[in-house]
Amino acid sequence: MDAPITDVKKIIEKKYLKVMIAGIAVFILAEGLLFFYILLPSGYQAFQIIIFPAIAFAIFYGIIRQKAEDSFFEQFAKVNGFSFEKKALPSDLQGSLFFLGHSPVGRDLISGDYQQLPFCLFNYRYTVGYGKNSHAYIYTVFRLQYTLPLPPIFLASKRFIFGGNFLGSPSAAAKEKIQLEGDFNDSFNLWTKKGFEIETLQAFTPDVMATIEKSFTGCALEFINNQIYVYSHHMVAKDQELETIYQFVQYLAPKIAKLAQEIKGDMSALSTYYEKYH
Repeated sequence: MDAPITDVKKIIEKKYLKVMIAGIAVFILAEGLLFFYILLPSGYQAFQIIIFPAIAFAIFYGIIRQKAEDSFFEQFAKVNGFSFEKKALPSDLQGSLFFLGHSPVGRDLISGDYQQLPFCLFNYRYTVGYGKNSHAYIYTVFRLQYTLPLPPIFLASKRFIFGGNFLGSPSAAAKEKIQLEGDFNDSFNLWTKKGFEIETLQAFTPDVMATIEKSFTGCALEFINNQIYVYSHHMVAKDQELETIYQFVQYLAPKIAKLAQEIKGDMSALSTYYEKYH
């Protein structure tokens, strides 16, 4: 049995190295033929000679890279006994990320259970702008379906640009900015719905924020309705990055349970709020 491959780069090196070498050879040959026999006599500039094979090679590499990414996530799913779909999006996405941009695409959807709670992990791609001014973003997202509604909470590190202004703005539901203790306001933005400030601060205490700052700053967190989202600041490509997301959920689980119980008495009002605004 082959040893598991722990990152996308190693998959490319192990499974597609010969294909990549062949592709580079074709690229060099195409450049030479264009330069000496086709384009030069026609008066094309040097950048025009380079650009056509370069575009073809970029497309070729993109296909190889996508195959490697699919293999990486499929392997992760099989090792852990989870289900896997190469191109799919989960239903009922409510997180703020999914209301940004246009042309959403979901890939490498992994589904399973964590402590008898359904979860999914997937790569989400969307585009902002159009034509030459367009830019595509892609992130790895972990979603956990909880048993009780939670107050809208949005926590993000200021270290990373994520989704344009996504991390610099409150989510659609969490609009009341929380002032954290100590120096954490310099590193994080934290919002909640008005009326849940106390419960939010009880969940995100200084020791919790210190742990997040030390170990999980590369992830953003959002609670909305009974869904919990962990957003990586990019598309993960290594086992360690997947493990970090999973450890983040494990660390938060008891704090989420405590928070849910504390706001359980407000379930009726919270449910009415979600029905009205979502």
